[in-house]
Amino acid sequence: MMKQCTRAWISTAYLLGLLFSPSPLSAAATSEIETVFNWAENNFPGLFPEHRTTQIIDPWAFRFYPSTGIYTGIKNDAVYVLGGPWGTDSPTFIATLPNLLTQIQSEGGNGSVPACRGTTEIPQSMVLTQSGSVVNITTNGQCVVIDDPESADFCESPAPP
Repeated sequence: MMKQCTRAWISTAYLLGLLFSPSPLSAAATSEIETVFNWAENNFPGLFPEHRTTQIIDPWAFRFYPSTGIYTGIKNDAVYVLGGPWGTDSPTFIATLPNLLTQIQSEGGNGSVPACRGTTEIPQSMVLTQSGSVVNITTNGQCVVIDDPESADFCESPAPP
């Protein structure tokens, strides 16, 4: 009887720990994932031709592009693609999430939001991120001079569905 009670208590504690443990896709990670997927859409429109919504099936965050048959996904901080020129046998590793984010930042970090202009029109010091329908523009505490304040509308409102 004592063994059964102990097992039941341990099983319950383990189950509660799994249920209430933080998801591997934290808010910060979700923003980073959106940045990578949006950057891919903006920079490789032949492969990722339309903006798609990120789907999450733990441990994967992914987007599927029906017109090209390509999936792009992130699992455990690794970025993969499947389909199209990469074939459908197994996902192809592209880079780690941190390395890809570093590359995006070194290119200006501004191509990550589909509704916003290309990286050449946005000041180099500005970093754009998107979480859902909210676009955040930050400067990491730096002052940014905008040459023409009249054209400081960097993002367009998305067209209604």
